[in-house]
Amino acid sequence: MARANGGLGDWTFDAAAWGARTLGGIDPDRVSAYMCAADAVLVPSEYEGFGLATLEALGCGVPVIATPTGVAPEALSGIDGTYCLPFDLGTWREALAAILADPDPHVAGAGGAAEYASDAMAAQAIAVYRATVEQAG
Repeated sequence: MARANGGLGDWTFDAAAWGARTLGGIDPDRVSAYMCAADAVLVPSEYEGFGLATLEALGCGVPVIATPTGVAPEALSGIDGTYCLPFDLGTWREALAAILADPDPHVAGAGGAAEYASDAMAAQAIAVYRATVEQAG
């Protein structure tokens, strides 16, 4: 259950009330182990600068349900078993139920996530730089 704790944007999630667990304070070197063990990753963000959790989950082959913010619309496009849709409790519940009912819900998302890897992004930045320098002559 989410509830306001006084100030704007000061929200908490009572995971126990929903039978869920949330994790915090995980060493960054251990995040991938937890991510790979997940049945699904839900990203109900109203606003997302980029959306790294979506890519991390895809890289582990974990199904994602995300709102159409940040990288999600592009990264989830065409990957069976992932959902990119506005937040609606009933719709998200149905999508999660379908994932959880699958005996092997893993998705083929590693290739899509690789497009956003730091090496791929660096190569694109270098290509733009070189093209600009060559055009400037």
